[in-house]
Amino acid sequence: MNYCYAYYKIELNTSGKKALHDEAYTLLDKLLCDKLGTGLDSYGEIKTNDCGKPYFVNEKAPHYNISHTKGGVMVGIASSEIGVDIEHARPIHGSLFARCFSANDLAFIDTINLNTAPLIPWTYKEAYLKALGTGIKGTAMLQGINMPLDHSDPDFSFEYFTDSDFAGCVYVTSKVPIEITRI
Repeated sequence: MNYCYAYYKIELNTSGKKALHDEAYTLLDKLLCDKLGTGLDSYGEIKTNDCGKPYFVNEKAPHYNISHTKGGVMVGIASSEIGVDIEHARPIHGSLFARCFSANDLAFIDTINLNTAPLIPWTYKEAYLKALGTGIKGTAMLQGINMPLDHSDPDFSFEYFTDSDFAGCVYVTSKVPIEITRI
């Protein structure tokens, strides 16, 4: 069975990376219980790859990813590799886009109303890199890469959202419907 589910929580009063990290894993446990019928503990040991992406050692466990930002967390599970990102609204300058995105990426960015969703390109790129397993460590985020931007590609799926002062994206390396739910 192919699947991809994501939950996000915003407007949290939690502060500090450890508290947000703990909140994300609590939300992951809820997502696993709600959608797959078993909690986090049933999947066993968690490790990280060389780039810091977490995964269950148990090969029968789902793929998962987490993200947290000031006041919000997001988690996702899928039957194939997944990346998620959530960001709290903040100004992003055009020079940052020029350094971090390829010409193809910038053409996609031009199709988005950045006045209402300035972080969509950023969350898309971060979720994409996390799904590939490289994440944003090192220089990957600061390199222009030609991200696949067309929903018709048979090899992946992505969805993005805006909610209040937050933007987020889910990227999965298979063609599957993505269900994103605010908790």
